[in-house]
Amino acid sequence: MISGYARIGLVNEALGLFREMQKVGIRPDEVTMVSVITACATSGALDLGKWVHAFIDKHVIKVDLELTTALINMYARCGCIERSKKLFDEMPVKDTKAWSSMIVGLAIHGLAEDALDVFAKMQKDNVRPNQVTFIGVLSACAHRGLVSEGRSYWSIMIEFGIEPLMEHYGCMVDLLCRAGLVEEAYGFVETMHISRIQ
Repeated sequence: MISGYARIGLVNEALGLFREMQKVGIRPDEVTMVSVITACATSGALDLGKWVHAFIDKHVIKVDLELTTALINMYARCGCIERSKKLFDEMPVKDTKAWSSMIVGLAIHGLAEDALDVFAKMQKDNVRPNQVTFIGVLSACAHRGLVSEGRSYWSIMIEFGIEPLMEHYGCMVDLLCRAGLVEEAYGFVETMHISRIQ
């Protein structure tokens, strides 16, 4: 129930159920805590997120790959990118979700070079990127006006067989428009499969 509420953005309901769970004495596990942390990230509730992180440590809840990734995402979305980076750097094993969360987190903070460096390390570690990874990478390029890099990453995404989402097209159009390449941006919109469907 907590996970369901968190997924559809009903943050207060998710956190209310977590409080109920504590009142009746049911010990949460790492799966529960991923949902609670996700709810904190969605609402931007940094103080509550920090409290939940302390709760995890205090109650010696197993911090697995998924829970660490949720914490990385929460701190990044709530404005604590340094805390996010520290957690990421301390991870012994990183999967696609962890790498992607860090790349997106850095990109939304305008740390384009850092985001692209993390992507380069991800490739070096032979971890396969996904759609979220490229949203972060293309967003980073758009923030810094890195047009040729953005085009290159778009090609890499297509080579991986990743179907572009509306967000990917949005990043590319943003990148091209910021660089004054409005006609190219318009041409890009014309090639969108999504725009033809609607």
